[in-house]
Amino acid sequence: MTSPTAISLIGIALIKEGTNNADEGQVSLRDVATMLKVNRPLLISSLSGLFGGFVFSFMMAAVTYYIKYAFGAENLGTQSAIWGLSILLGILAGTFLAQFVQRFVTPGAGSLISNAITIAPLAILWLLSLGGPITNPAVFYPLMFVALLGTGMNYIPGTLVNMECMDYNKEELGKSMEGMVNAISQFLMKLQAALSSALTGAVLVAVGYDAELFKDATTIPGSLFSGLGLVLFGIPALCGLIAIGVMAFYPLLRKSKRDAMYARIEQSRAAATEIGSQAGS
Repeated sequence: MTSPTAISLIGIALIKEGTNNADEGQVSLRDVATMLKVNRPLLISSLSGLFGGFVFSFMMAAVTYYIKYAFGAENLGTQSAIWGLSILLGILAGTFLAQFVQRFVTPGAGSLISNAITIAPLAILWLLSLGGPITNPAVFYPLMFVALLGTGMNYIPGTLVNMECMDYNKEELGKSMEGMVNAISQFLMKLQAALSSALTGAVLVAVGYDAELFKDATTIPGSLFSGLGLVLFGIPALCGLIAIGVMAFYPLLRKSKRDAMYARIEQSRAAATEIGSQAGS
């Protein structure tokens, strides 16, 4: 858990912005501190992304256990193949759907939509699991496919939100600092991966699951299905809901706010060009 985090911290400390924005001047530690203080879009989108990223991690952590015992250990090979195909098609379809959706909404709104699509079927599955194991593949896989579709949709708006945070830096600080914004994003991803592994294991232990004890079992106690359902459906739905709640405060969520920021950037750019032309004449 600590090694990837430590490496990421070292990477952030050594990051160089390169020459793409040479006209912006050198980025100092004071600039980074100021960015973390004033760039509210970056703070909010990073926090939302941290919780949103837990959704997929928890889904992947418990699904094999669930389908093994819900659909029968003897059918695990077939069910695993179906699940693998669901992941592939769901994420691919979500990526293409996101391209269509982003024609009509802001990146922040696209993030909200993708998270809403993800958590809705997970919430339904969790409620169904409270009545006992979901043993019907015709119920399980279509709903999980929709959740994967929403997960696949999240990449494009997430990337665009990162770009907006860079542009916000340009407006507020005069420096976009793309390298630093990307470094923070990568650091959060590694932190998220480390935390999700630890939290998933802790929750599985808390609900009573013992991989060694149930390794060769054909069934597990019904009470454990509730725990697996919590890990597979309930916690991801809650994380997605928190991500939506945080992202609702994203300053550039509304098109009017976003357009106003880019209008100011264009005005500043035009003014700088005009001054440069006058100086050269």
